[in-house]
Amino acid sequence: MVDDLCHELAGETSCYIFIDDFHLLTDRRASTFLCMLANRLPVNVHLIVASRDRFVPAAETVRLGAKAYQIGTEQLRLNHTELAVYAHRCGTDLSDAQVESLLYSSEGWFSAVYLNLRTLSERGVLPSRNSDIYTTFTAAMIDPLPEKQREFLAVMGLADEFTHDEGVRRAQLSYNGEGDAATLLGALRPVV
Repeated sequence: MVDDLCHELAGETSCYIFIDDFHLLTDRRASTFLCMLANRLPVNVHLIVASRDRFVPAAETVRLGAKAYQIGTEQLRLNHTELAVYAHRCGTDLSDAQVESLLYSSEGWFSAVYLNLRTLSERGVLPSRNSDIYTTFTAAMIDPLPEKQREFLAVMGLADEFTHDEGVRRAQLSYNGEGDAATLLGALRPVV
C-alpha cells in the first residue's frame, strides 16, 4: 500500500497530506504505518500529522531524522515581539507594558490574544491581569447566541469531540427533547 501510494503521488506537484486529531487513533500500528510512509515518501509529498500528544516513539523520531519536524507549544504561542507585531497588524499599537500584560494574561495563545484585543477594541482597555479568559471567551462566543443555543451548548459542552450523528443522539438524550437537537447542532457547527 505504501509503495502504491508513493508511486501515485510522485511527481512535480507538491502534495500535502494532513491528518488531524491523530491522538484519537489509539492503535500503535497507525503510528508505525505513518513512520514507514514518511521514510518512503517522494520529495514532493509532505505528511503533516496533528496530535495532542506525542505519537511517534523516540526511536522512530531518530530514524526519521530531518524528515520529521515536531511543532510544540513554543512554536504555537506568540512571544513578546511576535505579540507586538500581531497586535500592530490587527491595527492596535500597544505599549511594552500592555504587550507584557497581554502576554501574561494570554500566555501567548492566539485565541486568547484575539479575545483580549477584541475586548480592547470594544471597551478601550485590555482586560486586567486578574481577568478570567473564560469569562472573556463566554462574553465573545457564547453570550451573543440565542438562549436555546446557549442551553444546548451547556448540555453538550461536556463532550470533547463527536460526529454530527453522535451529537444529535447525545443531544436528544440529554436535552430532554426540547427543541430540535439536529437543527441546534447544525446551527452551531462551523461552516467549512
